[in-house]
Formats: sequence, structure tokens, C-alpha cells
Amino acid sequence: AQAQPPGDYFLIVSRLIPYKRIDLAVEAFRAMPDKKLVIVGDGRDRAALAARATPNIAFLGRQPRERVRELLQGCRAFLFPGLEDFGIAPVEALSAGRPVIAFAGGGALDTVAPGETGEFFTDQSAESLRAVVDRFDAVAYDP
Repeated sequence: AQAQPPGDYFLIVSRLIPYKRIDLAVEAFRAMPDKKLVIVGDGRDRAALAARATPNIAFLGRQPRERVRELLQGCRAFLFPGLEDFGIAPVEALSAGRPVIAFAGGGALDTVAPGETGEFFTDQSAESLRAVVDRFDAVAYDP
């Protein structure tokens, strides 16, 4: 199945809790006002993250599965900034035909192929994530 052309936004689908490191993405996108970030999910960090957000960052809260699927299919890339043994979210993004930008650690190392299905950022920092997003071109990937 051919994926539709990429949209103009980067996507996170996650619980908004500390170890997911959504703060890295919020900080990175604060410095890139020309790029849009859509965050789906809820959790105890939502208010603090939203307080740091700039107008290019949207918090949609929890969404039904069908809406999440639509958002995945339309995103430019899926962001996975946390370190987890195995994260199902990047696999779902890849199955929707979307590349993944992930922290280079944990389970993402087994599911993301740099240059083919996505890219890694090697330092778990907003600066490292921003550098990868800045040079990212969704057309070059075929998940």
C-alpha cells in the first residue's frame, strides 16, 4: 500500500510522563517555529509541557484509535524521544508508512534503520533532536 504524501507536521503519540522525554521535543520545536509538532496523549506532565509550548506545538489530548491512525498516516515523521526496551509506537508509525526519528537507544535500535525507515538522534537532548528534524526530508525514506 502506497503511503499518502507526508503532511506538514511531526507527530508524537505517548503518555505525557517524565521518562517519555516529550520535554525534549517541546524544547526542540520551540527553537523551530517554522515546523509543526502535534502531540497526542495525556498524562501528569501535560500542563507543564503545554506551558512551555509555542504556537507551532499542538496538544490534542487522548484521541480515538482511528484518529491516531489518520494522524500517523498524515505526519511527516513520528518522533520517539524516550529510551525504552521496546516501544510499540514507532512500529505502528512504520506500519503506517511513516519514518521515525528516535533516540538512538533501546528498542528503537532494532526497529529503525537509519537512512531507510528513519533517523536517530544520538544525544538525548533538545539540540540533538532539533539537528535531525532540521535536516529531515520525508521524501527520502521508504518505511
